[in-house]
Amino acid sequence: MAFKLFTITCLLLPLINLVALATSIDRKPSAFKFLINLQGLQEGDKAQEIPQLRKYLKHFGYLSNTTEIQDTNNVFDQNIAYAIKTYQNFYRLKPTGTLDTATISMMMRPRCGVIDKIHATSNNFSHLLYSYFDDKGRWPKDKR
Repeated sequence: MAFKLFTITCLLLPLINLVALATSIDRKPSAFKFLINLQGLQEGDKAQEIPQLRKYLKHFGYLSNTTEIQDTNNVFDQNIAYAIKTYQNFYRLKPTGTLDTATISMMMRPRCGVIDKIHATSNNFSHLLYSYFDDKGRWPKDKR
């Protein structure tokens, strides 16, 4: 009987330690938490978080790094609206150009730092799926 009690204790003790450790770990706050304050914004609106939004959109390839408007501008301009529409198209959301709930939710998801695509110039994403070599629909023989 004592052996069974000892065995059960030995098996449960590490589990209890893991549960205690998991609850004590401080979780990192989301780096994209600022987006919550932008919900509902559309072209022409102003907000203090717009420079952060502009930085987010540049980082993930939706705004060009050579935009003429400075990053300190707090206006939701047409460049941002177009970038948001492109983002929404890319993630198959309704392309409104407005920071609606679905868009904010998608933007706040944890992600790696890899850009979604290089600066978007069109809403046609088929070129991202594949490309042709030498204007033919075949892979080169040495690349198979």
